[in-house]
Amino acid sequence: MAHARQRGVSQAMHESGRQIGKNQFGQATQAQRQAADDLQEMLDILANRREHELGRLVKKLREAQEQLDQLREQQQGLQKKWRAAADEAGDSVRRRELERLTRQQRAAAADTQRLARALQRLQAERAGQQATQGGANMERAAEQADQGQVDQGQAGAAAEAAAEAERDLERAQQELAKRLAQAEADLAEEQMARLEDYLKPLAEAQRKLLEETRHYAEVEQSQGELTRAQAISVGDLGKQQHEMSQEAAALAAKMAATPVFRLALEQAGRQMQRAAMLLDGQQTGQPTQQAEQRAIDLLTHAVEALKPAAGGPQEQESESQPGEQNANAADPSQMLAELKLLKWMQDDVNQRTEALDKAHHGAAELPPDAQREYEELSEQQGVIAELTLKLAKGEG
Repeated sequence: MAHARQRGVSQAMHESGRQIGKNQFGQATQAQRQAADDLQEMLDILANRREHELGRLVKKLREAQEQLDQLREQQQGLQKKWRAAADEAGDSVRRRELERLTRQQRAAAADTQRLARALQRLQAERAGQQATQGGANMERAAEQADQGQVDQGQAGAAAEAAAEAERDLERAQQELAKRLAQAEADLAEEQMARLEDYLKPLAEAQRKLLEETRHYAEVEQSQGELTRAQAISVGDLGKQQHEMSQEAAALAAKMAATPVFRLALEQAGRQMQRAAMLLDGQQTGQPTQQAEQRAIDLLTHAVEALKPAAGGPQEQESESQPGEQNANAADPSQMLAELKLLKWMQDDVNQRTEALDKAHHGAAELPPDAQREYEELSEQQGVIAELTLKLAKGEG
């Protein structure tokens, strides 16, 4: 809201009202447009903030998941050592082992309680509660062994408490996995809602760059060579393409919750980078244009995949009763969009492979460009197969 005050949205609205009152309609229209632009900027800021916050939450939950996994693994090891200490026949050896295990168990309890508090702050309350209980049972195990007795029964009681702590951590893992899945679904929903706004202008800019490339290719063909000014302009196209490649890569990095769209953006970014390097070398011919067109195809089909189908999952969702949605279930509209894009990517791989086979059928040795494309297609096929399997399992 401080940003809104700085931009003077409210003042612009009031000024527009005063101008209308004074029949200053031209000035009022300008003020209204400014107010509308400022409001849109506020909405963009708030939307970006929510996406940023969700992304940060997912990152923190994943880090907490790793810590919890490590704590449970550590507790499993301690539990075995408690059991071994209980079976130890010699009192002096058992005493030393119990003292050592008590220190280790209390350290693990402190780590677990810290993680439990962090989980509460991350709104993973159920996981936090289970972790808190696990920490309490760890402390109980340490207390059992710290009562001055070294008999096997006391060590056995400590081992039982340690085992219960390990089971608490297992339950915490299950609850945290549910919370993480929900946070990832929320992030994916937010990203999908805004993705088209990012993709359309990027695709349009790529189309314009392709048109410019074709123009200079035609000029070079008609003139024999480019003038110095024209060559500088081609170099500028290369710089623009580098920047767009970086933009696509940055957007792909944010799309962890929607892996198919991330893959499409990564591939588009690589094609842009390939075109940029060719433009850097003053090459405006077919290889450059093909890379640019490939990037356009990936971006435009990603936009197409985002369009909802009539009578599709989005309409059906509105008919479901409250409380029916499973927190672990993938958003049907997101899954449909990813499947649509994945199908196009598979068809594209098939068509490009078939074209390569026809072009080089019976060749004793493949040219470097064809060999590189075969390797690229093989890699893409593997990734597509893996993503298809994940979507089939509902792990998208």
